[in-house]
Order: sequence, then structure tokens, then C-alpha cells
Amino acid sequence: MAFTYTKLLTTAISRVRRAVGDTASPGLIPDETITAYVNLYGEAGAIRAVAGALAAEYAQKPGSVTLPSGLSVSWAQRVTHWRAVALGQAGGAGAFTSFAAGAGRNDAYAATADTELTEGDDD
Repeated sequence: MAFTYTKLLTTAISRVRRAVGDTASPGLIPDETITAYVNLYGEAGAIRAVAGALAAEYAQKPGSVTLPSGLSVSWAQRVTHWRAVALGQAGGAGAFTSFAAGAGRNDAYAATADTELTEGDDD
């Protein structure tokens, strides 16, 4: 499982990781999965897809865990945030799409999705 992240946000992987808060190695989701989502949906869609995948995975785990050292970890707030990001509701409408819609955007997919939505609206 590869993990890359740069604070300069020079790659699509780094921008997606920053948007969902997955910036510490070893990471919660591998680079290869993020790259696949970016290729399928563009960056904004990848952010929503990664957030949804993380919310689904961690919602199945215990809400909190206390380690033998006494340190307690809770996933509940992260799962709530990831769900909001997946639905495009975190930080207001379009909060993460403004920076994600640029470099690495898959315009071919966006054009196809727009066409499908337009056709569905005309029925």
C-alpha cells in the first residue's frame, strides 16, 4: 500500500488526502485507490468517493477504542465529517470543489456525466 502526501498540494493525491484529512503515514486509503477515483470521477468526485468509502469502512468499526497506554481514539466525529464531505455538505456547497476542479480534472468524465444528467432531466 503506497502512501504519498505533500503539504504543497502539488498532486491530485495530496489534494484529495488533504480534503478528507488522510495526511499521516501510513494513510487510511492507498494511493492506488485515490488515483483510480481521480481517473473515474475527477478530483472533486474523488474527494466525495474517498470520503464515502472511509465513512462506510469506519462506521463498521467500534465508535472508540482505548489503547493499553490509556490513549483513547474516537472515529465518530470523523465518520460524520466524511459523510458530510461525501454528500458535498462539508463547509458549504462547493467548499472543496473550488481547488479540486482544476489540475487533474477528468473533463471527459464530467462531459459524460453532464450529458447523462441532461438526458435524465428531459424525460
